[in-house]
Amino acid sequence: MYTDVFYSEEGDYITITNVRKLISYIKKNQSKPRDYFYRNGIYSFRQISDCDHELNEDWKMITPNHIDLNHNKNHTLPNEFMFCFYWIEVGKVTITANKISVDIYEKDLISKIDLDVAMNLLMDYIR
Repeated sequence: MYTDVFYSEEGDYITITNVRKLISYIKKNQSKPRDYFYRNGIYSFRQISDCDHELNEDWKMITPNHIDLNHNKNHTLPNEFMFCFYWIEVGKVTITANKISVDIYEKDLISKIDLDVAMNLLMDYIR
């Protein structure tokens, strides 16, 4: 019997196996890959999906670090999306007509410098 698990850059687990029961289980329980619409090195933004429901519930009990950025550009971004750092969800971004609001809930996972770089990338992406 051979089973090995790897983690890919795309944020998915990869399993190499010849165990028939495990292959059958994986085929029945396949999850959809994350829908990243922006990736730049260690920073990424992705659509909010059903699997984020539990995470969003947990975050309701946390006071986030909140950042507001003004913008006046037309954009094609979703009104709300997840902000990921090293493919780990650290916060949520909400965009209104002229304001970008960023709420960082996993404050221990991202430094102020990394957050500043991400906000600059976000503003460049909108331009």
